[in-house]
Amino acid sequence: MNLKDIREEIDREPFQPLRLYLRSGNTVDVRRAGIAWVMARTMLILNDGHDNKRKVLYSVIAASGIARIDRLP
Repeated sequence: MNLKDIREEIDREPFQPLRLYLRSGNTVDVRRAGIAWVMARTMLILNDGHDNKRKVLYSVIAASGIARIDRLP
């Protein structure tokens, strides 16, 4: 995906929760507005506490590593 498409999904008003499908096979959910930012070539996503299995506070993901984005219900 390109950064423009990613930014449009993150900045959509009203915000809709998203699931990022990574080329590695992993997924990352963005469930709230204001916890994800698009940088020059990467995304910074804060862990919002929804997934208690994740011990990390944030994820940095290369834009080139995102295969697709789906909206969550």
